[in-house]
Amino acid sequence: MGRRIRKLLYELSGQGSLVQGDEKLLDVPYLLKFFQEIIITDGEEKITGLTDFAGTLSPDDHYSLALLVGKKLTLHLEEDRCLEVTVTSTSGKILKHGEIYPCDGATEDKP
Repeated sequence: MGRRIRKLLYELSGQGSLVQGDEKLLDVPYLLKFFQEIIITDGEEKITGLTDFAGTLSPDDHYSLALLVGKKLTLHLEEDRCLEVTVTSTSGKILKHGEIYPCDGATEDKP
C-alpha cells in the first residue's frame, strides 16, 4: 500500500466580508487553502481525485464572529468572487459549501 499525502494546490488570502442575503455582517481577513490527496507508491504519485479544504477568518471583532457560528453565509472575496461558508468555531474556522463563483449573480455550483 502506498503513502497518502495532502499536496497544497493553491491558497487565497485577502480582505473580505461575511454577507447574509444583502446584509454585510462583518469585514474579515481570510485564508483559504485547497489541497489534493495523492498516493505515492514505489516513488510514483497517483492523484486520488479527493480534494480537501481548510479556511480561516481572522476578524478584529471575535465577539461578532462568535455570533455567526453555525450560520450559512456568503464570504465575499477580493476580485468580486464569493464562496458559501459556515463559520464552525469562534477561532475562525470555516466549512465551504460548493465552489468559488462570481458574485455578480452568475453562480457556478452554488447550492
